[in-house]
Amino acid sequence: MKLSARDKQGLALIGAVSAAVIALFVVNHQLQNREKPGPDGCFDHTTRNTVVLLDYSDSISRQTRDEIEARAMEWVSDSVQEGERVTVFTASEESIDSLHPIFTRCRPPADGNALIEDARRIRVAFDTAFNRPLKSILGAPAGSSNQSPLAQVLIDLSLSRFMRTTDTTALLVFSDLLEHNPPRFSLYSCSASDRVVPDFRLSRAGMQERPRFRNLRVMLHIIPRGGLSATTVKCRDALWIWFFGDNQGTSARLEPLYLPGGPTT
Repeated sequence: MKLSARDKQGLALIGAVSAAVIALFVVNHQLQNREKPGPDGCFDHTTRNTVVLLDYSDSISRQTRDEIEARAMEWVSDSVQEGERVTVFTASEESIDSLHPIFTRCRPPADGNALIEDARRIRVAFDTAFNRPLKSILGAPAGSSNQSPLAQVLIDLSLSRFMRTTDTTALLVFSDLLEHNPPRFSLYSCSASDRVVPDFRLSRAGMQERPRFRNLRVMLHIIPRGGLSATTVKCRDALWIWFFGDNQGTSARLEPLYLPGGPTT
């Protein structure tokens, strides 16, 4: 029997609708059966990491704190991939023997396909479980500490599960970089920049002297401190250039970036 043009159009429409229904069924089945993340929003196979270290051992100005929050959130928004873990630590005297993250979660999807997902629910979950808590942590008032064991914290992090993965992409450090860990070592006691590295290495005898990284982008956001002597500044710069010198790979980078504001020492 020869079909009319209208019959052919009807069959084509039925076929298209049937294909669409089957496609929606398949997608819905995949969504229901895909791997579920853990309580921290991460999957078992998560390897990408971004680590943020806040050194608030001394007070900081409001504009400094606001800029820290803005820079960290901008990095997370623009550079952290969906499913990548973001972990925040602080450096203080308690960190020497009690180093633990104050925030660690994997970035969830920020939006969804309105045709097959509840896009509004996804956006609310992103803001509630990830974006808002992270922003609150980064914008919290600075504390105080009698010590600033920044080097010890960085070495410990390099040896921890948070940075020993093959794909730790970025380390953001917010600090004045004035290492002060008496009686072992203090930049305030440095008398000559050519002695700072040997003296620091001597203080680390029997321990790992500096971290080892591979293809890591290190961003040092420097909290400015007034009243420092020229010798202290030279010692500070010489120490950290050497300290981050074992970072192998074509993507390895060290970027010093000053922050605004900051009270005097």
